[in-house]
Amino acid sequence: MSWQLRAGLLVIPLVGSLIAGCSIPGHEAKPPAVPGSPGTTAPSARLTQPTESGASGQPPGQVTPAPPGRPVTPPAGAPEPASPPLPRPVAVGTGANPRVTPIPDPVWASMQGKSWTPGCVPRQRLRYLTVNYWGFDGYRYRGELVVAAAVAADAAAILSDLYAQRYPIRQMVLPDAFGANPKGIGADDYAQMAADNTSAFNCRYVVGREAQHVLSLHALGRAIDVNTWENPYVAPTGRYPDTWYLDHRPTASPAVLVAGDPAVRAFTRRGWTWGGTWTEKDWQHFQH
Repeated sequence: MSWQLRAGLLVIPLVGSLIAGCSIPGHEAKPPAVPGSPGTTAPSARLTQPTESGASGQPPGQVTPAPPGRPVTPPAGAPEPASPPLPRPVAVGTGANPRVTPIPDPVWASMQGKSWTPGCVPRQRLRYLTVNYWGFDGYRYRGELVVAAAVAADAAAILSDLYAQRYPIRQMVLPDAFGANPKGIGADDYAQMAADNTSAFNCRYVVGREAQHVLSLHALGRAIDVNTWENPYVAPTGRYPDTWYLDHRPTASPAVLVAGDPAVRAFTRRGWTWGGTWTEKDWQHFQH
């Protein structure tokens, strides 16, 4: 695929223009219950403190164990996403346990007509990354991303660092779970931002630039958006997905990305650029 860099835009004749990042540079009930054995899926029930006699929906005589991590408490007055996280698999193995593979057939099939459409990056140049992470409820889950093959090892190392730091992530599912984008190609980035989903590859236009058919760097699998609710995006057409964390930055929440903090450094020390340094802020966005 031929391209050239002009005035901050990476022009791709096949699909349209590519802008560096998802913005212009310069530019739960609480989540699921107790993780079980690897491979099981956690139900979307609220978890609070350990209780007995079915007080938290458990059968009488069973106890809900306390989470191994520290649950995230939103700052006073902060709104929460309208919907709880989608069902998430529990963690597999110990530590972050990242695994990079070619995209499995069922995953590839689920991407069709949503995060991938004909003319996008070919399958062989993408990889499927699964990794453990700490949820906002203090439990461990298994997340998934599709990324460019060229940055897959980097992405695995970065997410392993975030796990070691116990940096919390609300959910990490493929954007296809949120349906097709009503404003253009790709999966619905507006919906996944509102759901606080951490994601990477999505062959879509830049939010707010759909009419110009300007592709996001996510379309190449070379960008990751992290905790989108707590780290909003200032687009040419508005501020997404919510303004509270823009109006109250910085705030005392472990999910909020702040210059110089360990989570940001996990990316930048490997040469990734953070949208929080741009004039038009994209606090959630990292690209390489």
